[in-house]
Amino acid sequence: MGERPEEGIALLQGIIARHKDFHRAYETLALTYWDRHQIERGQEYFRSLAASDPSNGLAEYALGIMTERDESQPTGSSFEHYARCLQKQPGAWPCYQGAVDAFAGSHKQSVGERELRKSFSWDESQPESGLLLGWLYITQRRIDEALRVMEAALERVQGTNQPELEAALHLGVAGAHSGAAAYATEAILEHLQAAAGIYQRLGDPEGPMGGCLAWRAPMPCGETPHIHEKPETSA
Repeated sequence: MGERPEEGIALLQGIIARHKDFHRAYETLALTYWDRHQIERGQEYFRSLAASDPSNGLAEYALGIMTERDESQPTGSSFEHYARCLQKQPGAWPCYQGAVDAFAGSHKQSVGERELRKSFSWDESQPESGLLLGWLYITQRRIDEALRVMEAALERVQGTNQPELEAALHLGVAGAHSGAAAYATEAILEHLQAAAGIYQRLGDPEGPMGGCLAWRAPMPCGETPHIHEKPETSA
């Protein structure tokens, strides 16, 4: 927020008021409140949004982000916020990874589809479900299945005018490849560059960095991975 954080907070609140589905504004505002040590103020703001609009799942998303960073809260306590986010807005894909991670953290076990469906549902015919299942399979070390569902989702998202979802899927595929036994450097680079290109077209050059961090991608977007060359052998 630079040297004028209050102006930045007011600007983000205005963006949310006009575009309630712009998840990046919620993320940025939640982190701004946290970094400025205005936690109670931020929580009060997002709770008021959630109470005034029962369909606003992203207010719960922001509360989940803040709860994740609160070391005084039990591990995984942010799950209830991410679950409520998805109960209110089943297609709110930014909540997927947080829900999976928080559930696993609170239950100290690998989470499965059956356990998640007890808290919220999803439509597997929609491309955003590829993010949820992809991350779920990554946490279970089922890398081949993660790649399968996310690559299929990438095909379905083409032409749907959901560029940020498409970018998130590219980052997810890159993250899955980085966890594979056979580290696929070229595939990782291809998908990182695809995500970066989407954000550049959106006029958001910082977008890929947040996405890479969220998806635990192997390196910051835009940074070229080092390709190990085979050593020369003597004749």
